[in-house]
Amino acid sequence: MAKSVVMVISSLSLGGAERSALDLCHYLVTNNIHVHLIVTGCSMLKSAFEIDQRIVVTNIVKKSRYSRKNIFSFLEKIIRLKYHIKRIEPDSVISYIVNVNILTILATRFSCTKVYVSERSYPGSRNYGFLIDKLRELLYPFATGIVVQTKASSLW
Repeated sequence: MAKSVVMVISSLSLGGAERSALDLCHYLVTNNIHVHLIVTGCSMLKSAFEIDQRIVVTNIVKKSRYSRKNIFSFLEKIIRLKYHIKRIEPDSVISYIVNVNILTILATRFSCTKVYVSERSYPGSRNYGFLIDKLRELLYPFATGIVVQTKASSLW
């Protein structure tokens, strides 16, 4: 059975995390790994980057019942993400950006799925607010691994 990876990101807009995620997706599909790219945000009308047609792209909130950012929309995203990951049965999941990392860890928390989270900036340089900072502190230890860009970030 071929290997498969789920990548989770908030959007496909013009940004560094998006570019990095798609570069990795393209690398994986050229090495015969099935890639499913799950987008957790509503801004997926068109990707800012070219996407290989072998990459399966899914937007989990295109039909959200909750138009505002609140606890119900967050819980709905967790349920939808959990559903898609369970359906795909990937060998591993890679997520990008703090809020998506938290969402992904929660969605996979009681499964055997390997989860790797990617911190795209120095973790101590941004204040995401008490709740996000506390969730990151509590949940990141449940990730299989944390990918950082610099040695300073790895020491944080």
